[in-house]
Amino acid sequence: MKRFLPALFFALMLCACAGAPLIQPPPIQPPPIPDEIHCDRFFVHGKWQFLHRLFFRGPGGRSLGLLGATVISTREESVKTALMTPEGMVLFAAESGPALAVHQSVPPFDREGFAQGLMADVRMIFLAPGGPAEQGSFEDGAAVCRYRRAEGGWLDAIWAGDGHRRIVAYDAAGRRIREVVMERGAPGKGRMVLTASGDADYRIEMEGVEAVRLGE
Repeated sequence: MKRFLPALFFALMLCACAGAPLIQPPPIQPPPIPDEIHCDRFFVHGKWQFLHRLFFRGPGGRSLGLLGATVISTREESVKTALMTPEGMVLFAAESGPALAVHQSVPPFDREGFAQGLMADVRMIFLAPGGPAEQGSFEDGAAVCRYRRAEGGWLDAIWAGDGHRRIVAYDAAGRRIREVVMERGAPGKGRMVLTASGDADYRIEMEGVEAVRLGE
C-alpha cells in the first residue's frame, strides 16, 4: 500500500483484574537472554511509519474493521495517529507530543476521553516509559522489565520463551487495565492483540501491513 496519513488506531477505557504479579530478581549469574529482551530494545527506536488492519470488538459484541496509520518518533517523543475506513475515509486523526491536538473526529470517535485514551494506548505499545526498569523474571521463567507509571501503577514488558512479547499495564490499585500480546518481531511489524476488561470490554486485533523507517 502507498504511504499513509500520519498516525494509528484505537482507544480503550478502564478495566479491572488481578494485581501485578511479583517478579523475581535476576540470579547472580543469569542465563544469557536474547538482545530483544533488553529493556531498551523492547520498544520502537527512531522514526517509524506503520499501517495496520484493525478488527475492533467492543461491548455487546459489536465489531468494526478499520485501517490504522501511525507515525512514531522517539527523538521527538511524538505520536501521530489516524483511523480510517477500508476505503480511506478518515474517521479520527490526532497527534500528541508536548500537547494533544485532534484534527478529525466523527462519531463514535468524538466521545469524551477517546483521544486521550487512544494516544495513551499507542504510546504504551511503541514508546518506552520514562525512568529505569526493574528487571527480573516470573515464576514461569518469562523475563520482565517493570516500569513505574507516572500516574501510578506498573507497566510490565514481558518476553516469553516462545519469542512472543506482552505489555501489561496496571493502575495504582494494582488492577490490570491493558494487555498487548505481540507475535514474534518488533511492535508494529506483526500481529498484535490488545485487550481491556472491566466496565468497558475491548479486543482489538492488529495485523501489520507496512512498516517504513523514516529516520533516527
